[in-house]
Amino acid sequence: MEGGAIFLETHHVIALSEGGPDVEWNVVAICPNDHRRAHYGEDRIALRKRLIAVLVVQFPEKMDALATINQSGMHRSP
Repeated sequence: MEGGAIFLETHHVIALSEGGPDVEWNVVAICPNDHRRAHYGEDRIALRKRLIAVLVVQFPEKMDALATINQSGMHRSP
């Protein structure tokens, strides 16, 4: 941004429209370009798996729930 500030967007790793919970352990802050990739990119499934790996480190008590999400591979099609 102007002045050097960083701009991030919030992204639900498992979308609310897919039944994902609106909780801290399901949300990441990513740049606008990666946010578009997460929804519409050809590599969106791989990116989701990488984001889940980050969340597992940050929220190890949610590892079972995140592993289930990771295996589902659910994501809306572009």
